[in-house]
Amino acid sequence: MKKKTIFFQWGLKTRKTDYSYVIMTAAIEKNYMRSYAGPLFLYRDRWRKVHDKICREYPVGAPLFYPFYLPRNMKDNRNSMFLFNEHHPCLLNLGFIKWLKRKYNGKAVLVVRNMIKNKRHPAIHGIHLEQLKEAFDLIVTDEKKDAELYGLFFMPDSFSQIYKRKVKVKYDLCFIGADKERAELLNEIAQKADEHGVTYNIKIIGKRKKNTLLEYTDYQPYSKILKQDLQANCILEVLQPGQESYTLRLQEAICLGKKLLTNNPNVKSEKYYNPKYIQIFEHTEDIDWDFVKEKTEPDYGYEGDYSPITFLETIELELEKRNKENC
Repeated sequence: MKKKTIFFQWGLKTRKTDYSYVIMTAAIEKNYMRSYAGPLFLYRDRWRKVHDKICREYPVGAPLFYPFYLPRNMKDNRNSMFLFNEHHPCLLNLGFIKWLKRKYNGKAVLVVRNMIKNKRHPAIHGIHLEQLKEAFDLIVTDEKKDAELYGLFFMPDSFSQIYKRKVKVKYDLCFIGADKERAELLNEIAQKADEHGVTYNIKIIGKRKKNTLLEYTDYQPYSKILKQDLQANCILEVLQPGQESYTLRLQEAICLGKKLLTNNPNVKSEKYYNPKYIQIFEHTEDIDWDFVKEKTEPDYGYEGDYSPITFLETIELELEKRNKENC
């Protein structure tokens, strides 16, 4: 890689169990990128009082964009690639993104990991897509339909294997994720699983709903979710309404060596698709529960395609290509 990647992770710097950090771990460990836990992370205690004062006196979010909160060693990162995820609060002030690019002569990349639901007025957290395109040099999405509709750059998400040891299997089936209008189908799957003597660990992150078999839970670190995936014989993938591309569950199954039960028919076009290890269903009546219960150790022949290093190199090549086209 030619450019040093500066990864603006939102959260505490020590929060290495979070999703955004975990999937980039392989690149961070090999020094392909540096992770900052937001632009105002205070590296020196003497700034603490200043920070607290600003937080009290300004509206929520305002202190997140003060340049003097950037680490001092940022000056060594000229010609860098700045990577932001869609939940980063800096999106509330696109002027900061433009300033960052100008001051450090770098490129800014936004990674979107959720589909854009309002197709007529595409926006991310209330910010119209055209405004974001003006601030960022590249917007990456893992949703093919969105990439085609809005001229974004499609690329499957990255994944880092952080668990090296085998974990004892406790369940036949596992799904842990936000509701995203999937709770009804997940509850139906849980009912069918009970009928067929299938053990499962299905958890919805969010507020509990009535009349459901599902377990509801508060926020869970992604590293903990991965460990529970490893404790299952089969990972369950359920798309949210309108979604066409696969979710990170596919990468998890392939990289962790687990079977996958999915309602995404498009998985057949995936490089590592193998009907021995991946079952597709449209209705719960279609599910082969013997497939779910069968104890196997899938071997997808994974060649490292989802590595965050490959992810970053592909982005850099696309930036170079677009730069030449604009010259």
